[in-house]
Amino acid sequence: MLLYGTGGLAYGNEKISENGFGTAAGCTAAVAIVCTSGSSTGVGVGWTAGGGVEYAVSRNWTVKAEYLYYDLGSRTLTLNDVFGRFPANVQTFTDAFRGNIVRGGVNYKF
Repeated sequence: MLLYGTGGLAYGNEKISENGFGTAAGCTAAVAIVCTSGSSTGVGVGWTAGGGVEYAVSRNWTVKAEYLYYDLGSRTLTLNDVFGRFPANVQTFTDAFRGNIVRGGVNYKF
């Protein structure tokens, strides 16, 4: 049996967006006082850490399980009124890009 820890650099695509009241078609000047729209995308860079176990069930076969936690930081999105009636920023959102990954596997060694 092999117990191990792991850690290092993590990166991934990040995207947050908002468009009207769920759809652009539902956000018209006739029914909305304020209608907001915007998006923010990019590559987030952060860190990851975790651990796992691998067990030899025979000379050639192993089974394994691994857990990873990752943190890519956060991204901020500022929304404006799409009709221009309110020139100041209407809303600001900040989303954190963090998560957990659990993996399992079966290996055959030649």
